[in-house]
Amino acid sequence: MNITIRKIRIHEIAALHFLINNECNINGTVLRKSYWQLLMLLDNYQVAVCNGKIIGCAGFKCWPGRWCEIVSVVLKSGTRGKGIGIQLVQSLIVDIQSRGYHAIFCLTGAREFFAKLGFCETQKNLFPMKIWSDCKKCPKNIGSPLDPQCPEIAMILILNS
Repeated sequence: MNITIRKIRIHEIAALHFLINNECNINGTVLRKSYWQLLMLLDNYQVAVCNGKIIGCAGFKCWPGRWCEIVSVVLKSGTRGKGIGIQLVQSLIVDIQSRGYHAIFCLTGAREFFAKLGFCETQKNLFPMKIWSDCKKCPKNIGSPLDPQCPEIAMILILNS
């Protein structure tokens, strides 16, 4: 299996939209993204391509204070467990660091995955803008994203300047 990790191209937005929202419907592990949201973040998405087909993606969203958030780490079923997700996120880390950001965070249920990349667990309340803009849209939100019943954990990676 020959995999290429690269930035997404404008003509691939529909395939990216389908991949993310299909995963959302199957597993509920990522937040839905509108076509417009993906278009606005086009330069922040990497894709994994095999035989001309997108089999995975990962993106990032920038927040005030030189923080970036890893979003939409998605792989088609049958491609998981082969290191493709790690490659996608590593590519994002390089891109984010080259832009001068000082830290990367994520809210995730995949603690072990992000720990392999050097992320450490932290407190959700460090990211209030994220919590109140995105978490309120999450179908798992039970009253408040800071509710102890929320299955997501916050993880952070501090970058070297």
